[in-house]
Amino acid sequence: MGCHNTIWCISINPLGIDVRGDGIKYYYTTDNDEFGDSGDSFIHIKTLEIDLVIPGTASPETAIAIIHGMVSIPDPGESPEYIGEISLKLPKAKIAGGAAMRLQPRYPAFLIDVYIDLPASAAARLHYIPSSFKESRNYF
Repeated sequence: MGCHNTIWCISINPLGIDVRGDGIKYYYTTDNDEFGDSGDSFIHIKTLEIDLVIPGTASPETAIAIIHGMVSIPDPGESPEYIGEISLKLPKAKIAGGAAMRLQPRYPAFLIDVYIDLPASAAARLHYIPSSFKESRNYF
């Protein structure tokens, strides 16, 4: 955890929360006369990541749980793909799991990757590939 190599970051200690963002843009109108001086504005965030360590004062090795989440929304015209992921680690129990998804609404196409890692050698990983993806081997 920690704020490294990001455009902006908020770290709340001793709660153990880190929030990072990239590609934050604020859009607003400059021709407010068309709207009766009440122009329109919005914020676009390209990528948002959140890390949470429980308890907040613990190191990654001594934590009860570590939760990570990420969502990435494409810039118009730059990338047609939405990406999201979430993971949960229980270091003391040596258990980890998570899910990730990629979505391209234009085609429509998506990929889901779900996994769980157990302390024994019985780890499981599930890949769901829709039938429309079977034709495209080089998608990801």
